[in-house]
Amino acid sequence: NAILRHLGRTFGLYGKDQREAALVDMVNDGVEDVRRHCGRLIHHNYEEGKAKYFQELPERLKPFETLLVQNQGGQAFIVGDQISFADYNLRDLLLNHQVL
Repeated sequence: NAILRHLGRTFGLYGKDQREAALVDMVNDGVEDVRRHCGRLIHHNYEEGKAKYFQELPERLKPFETLLVQNQGGQAFIVGDQISFADYNLRDLLLNHQVL
């Protein structure tokens, strides 16, 4: 996470102001929360836990969907009008779920 935040600041992927930067942090922290749940599933009880995990997944992803819809009707990025490291991290999370 520290590396992502550093790269985000270095390459202008951290929002255009302090408000957007705070939202990017919140989104990224939410992505990491889902990623931790996924990691527990994979490493501890995949076969026994996957049905429950995937049943709960839409509710875990709902906050991201809400933010996207609120930002230009889902036709833009998760925060603001430019891509952020949180967009990349969310995309990575979603792509990883396609192979589960």
